[in-house]
Amino acid sequence: MLYIYKCKGKPYKELCMKQYQINDIFNQLGGFNQFRMMTGAKQFAVDHKTDTIQFKIGKNCNSINIVRITLTAMDDYTVEFGRLRAGSYKVVNKVDGIYCDTLAETFTRYTGMETRMPRVVGFNC
Repeated sequence: MLYIYKCKGKPYKELCMKQYQINDIFNQLGGFNQFRMMTGAKQFAVDHKTDTIQFKIGKNCNSINIVRITLTAMDDYTVEFGRLRAGSYKVVNKVDGIYCDTLAETFTRYTGMETRMPRVVGFNC
């Protein structure tokens, strides 16, 4: 579980992205631990002013290494896929209006990485 503590100088309950919202985003991506293992995600950061979660991911076919997920006022997400190289940041793709049920599919479509471990059911030896 990812723990984010109080914002500095602001009432935590009103102006900051709440802990349950952060946990909900990672649950929609398949769970925090599964998502981390499948994508190599690391260096998680939360910007409470813009309600944005940012993290780095491992190598993939599109050379995307930074993902930013922003919760908008319409209760949907804006997902920005970017590349950081030699100190310069370039946005590769930006997708607006993503709902919770398509967040994992959008991540897979643009990075080529699965967010959940495959389940094997009914395998008999």
